Amino acid sequence: MEVTMKIRYIMFFCFFLVITILSVGCSEQPKGLELYFTSETITVSSGIENRPEAVTKLVVTLSGLEVHRIAAGEDSGWISLTPPSGSIDLLSLDNIEKLISSTEIVDGSYNSIRFLIDSAIVTTESGTYDATVPSSKIDVSVKFDIISGDMTIIVLAADPSASLVITGGPNPKYLLKPVLKVKKVTNPSDDSDDDIL
Repeated sequence: MEVTMKIRYIMFFCFFLVITILSVGCSEQPKGLELYFTSETITVSSGIENRPEAVTKLVVTLSGLEVHRIAAGEDSGWISLTPPSGSIDLLSLDNIEKLISSTEIVDGSYNSIRFLIDSAIVTTESGTYDATVPSSKIDVSVKFDIISGDMTIIVLAADPSASLVITGGPNPKYLLKPVLKVKKVTNPSDDSDDDIL
């Protein structure tokens, strides 16, 4: 009788252990979206490097991040995500892909990303200056899908030279009008890496 009880106890313990392992394994489902910034020449312009006073830094601080969900009925629309922390120097991203956000996001289809800009600071040989950002936001059109358990990766390329407009002669004023393009989308829905030229 005692041996039978021990066998039953061992069988129950093993069953409980298997269920626990399966539960832990299934708990790692949500992944979401990763966004990267890099820099490259996108348009032909006079370029900030050709100005009388060289721009050495172009630092942008983001205050918010939103994505636009589609084909979801009443749940379609803009969704706020955890804002990226820190600042990005657009002039330091040459041939570098910098992670700016990694966040969980609701499953579904999306067609746009919005960056809310807190500030833009220009550093030159003579000092540091605030740059004006029209509407304080940047909208980027890009189609992507989010599937539970998978990570969608998007790489955005910024053209710092074409993005900064400098006026005013000896007392320059700086206007940041970001020139961006979608460079790459790794989309789990079609299991492929799409390089977008």
